[in-house]
Amino acid sequence: MAGFDFEVPSTIKERHFLQSLLSLSQKRAHHFGVKFNYRWQNNYSYYVEVESSLPAMQSLLAPLIISIMSLAEGSAELKHATRRRKIALRLASEYANSLDQTTTFVTNISGMFGGIPNSLSFDPGKATHLLGNLRSLTDMLTAYYSGTLEPSGLAEESHTVLGLLMSEVLGAQAKGKSFAGQAVACTENGYWTKKLEQDVRKMKSLRRDRKHKGQGISRKSFDPLLPSIIQAAHMLCSQIKG
Repeated sequence: MAGFDFEVPSTIKERHFLQSLLSLSQKRAHHFGVKFNYRWQNNYSYYVEVESSLPAMQSLLAPLIISIMSLAEGSAELKHATRRRKIALRLASEYANSLDQTTTFVTNISGMFGGIPNSLSFDPGKATHLLGNLRSLTDMLTAYYSGTLEPSGLAEESHTVLGLLMSEVLGAQAKGKSFAGQAVACTENGYWTKKLEQDVRKMKSLRRDRKHKGQGISRKSFDPLLPSIIQAAHMLCSQIKG
């Protein structure tokens, strides 16, 4: 989990419209699994707290901007559209700047301690033949966080891409091994942690049950596995890059 906070300055006259923008932002954030809380302060500003995984907060940025700018165009408050747009841009800028600072901080800290950035872009290094698959995973993760893709679709894509990455990393060791067997081998070789292995195998089980038993995959069961799926892909990519 990551998070940030920021203030959005407001006059008394602007307060009601800004509250409408914040309420809409909160509703949009909920669809992305992002906690978005705000409160009025006596110094004529709204204090906003945002908390979730970094990919979720990144995925929220574009839909949030589109939503609040659309409200600014269509609202009848404050009479002038130009003034409404300026207030919406004020909120969008504060969110975007705070997100950018948090992303930079997380990436720098991750690099200092040998960690893996929790972003939605993956770099397979010399394994350029995997670029198409990884771009597809990025697109589907973005679609999932925006609420336009069901868990079953992302589980299928994640299973495919992680299988390709494990085979690439393990080389000859992957021969004859199932997906679960390759996941175990990655743990034994130190390519990822036991926790990641367990979550990747849970994702595989959810996919299997959907495919062979006709059971659906709920967001409640799938969402807790997403950070591990993303990190697993990054860690395998880091092994390929050496």
